[in-house]
Amino acid sequence: NETTHTNFKGRIARFQKWLNDNGYQGKDIHSIKKKTITNYLNFVLSNSKPRNRDNTRVDLSGLFQVLFDNEIINENIVSSIPILGSKPEKNRPFTSTQQKDLLDYMDKNNPKLALYVRFVSFTFLREVEVNRIKIKDIHLLDKTIYNKTKTGFKIKIIPDLLAEYLPDISN
Repeated sequence: NETTHTNFKGRIARFQKWLNDNGYQGKDIHSIKKKTITNYLNFVLSNSKPRNRDNTRVDLSGLFQVLFDNEIINENIVSSIPILGSKPEKNRPFTSTQQKDLLDYMDKNNPKLALYVRFVSFTFLREVEVNRIKIKDIHLLDKTIYNKTKTGFKIKIIPDLLAEYLPDISN
């Protein structure tokens, strides 16, 4: 996956920068101890959330596993560092009254945003999927949206709740 590879490269580059900034520039890989990794992970945690720290730990463990598999180091010192685990913050849903008030406000002050919110809410598409929709993908007569995905196409039925807000695009 391209995103995974990019994230991995970014995390390793940040680790290298941190090592250089903390006196490890030009030093042998064997000078990196478990305490070094723990200090770096604590640094990551101090600037972000536990999930990012754990994802960084996974990427570093992968790097050290490759070094171990290629007999460059004697053990993967990262694998023994515990995962913190994180409890994601639960979003409190809006009440029906709040939803109606928000949509009324958007209808009056920003109708395009209101339509966007309805697309996400009523079609259960992700924001990025809604962003990719083109006019040619919307078929009002059969009330469908052809949505391009990573693996092909997804056909979504346009609910009546959304259809009544769609502008006439027949021209």
